[in-house]
Amino acid sequence: MTDKTEQKIMDAALEIFAKNGFKSSTTKVIAEKSGFTEMTLFRKFSTKKNLYEMVLKQNVELMLDDFKQNVFDDVEYENVKDFIANFIIKTQKVMMDNFEVFYISLNEENKSMEKLMAKQTDSAGNYLKKHIKNPDIDYDTLGISIISFVYIVNLENYHNRKASFGKSADSVVENFIEMVYCMVK
Repeated sequence: MTDKTEQKIMDAALEIFAKNGFKSSTTKVIAEKSGFTEMTLFRKFSTKKNLYEMVLKQNVELMLDDFKQNVFDDVEYENVKDFIANFIIKTQKVMMDNFEVFYISLNEENKSMEKLMAKQTDSAGNYLKKHIKNPDIDYDTLGISIISFVYIVNLENYHNRKASFGKSADSVVENFIEMVYCMVK
């Protein structure tokens, strides 16, 4: 359990690590962002690497819990298209709510993240398999494709850019839902 000081430092660190990457992030900037001194940061975490590991561990666990509660639900859908639409839209929301940690997990080299991302991929694949009955589908590949697409759309949104697709992000998502549905029906 973290105290309030540690949590403020970890929140600031998450933002700075996502913005600058681990190597380019400095403890001085993180400390300033958190409202504490660098001495306090080192007293609480000893090293930048320890801080980074704790930030990832805490936030990946929160993100995975968010996925379990809000995406991998036990709702029965009327049809496959409704399921796909809900899965993609809910995935987009959870990933946007946890964008910094998702961004770090994809862009920073970290062996511990590989296991967690593999677990996430397996969960998505198993969830898709439960709701889409098509023996010709590789559910893990479908899950990775959906997560990758959502990441790209959320990356545009996170950086306040118009979707690079020449259309609104909502329109692109709607088209993607239709495309996935056509592939799996």
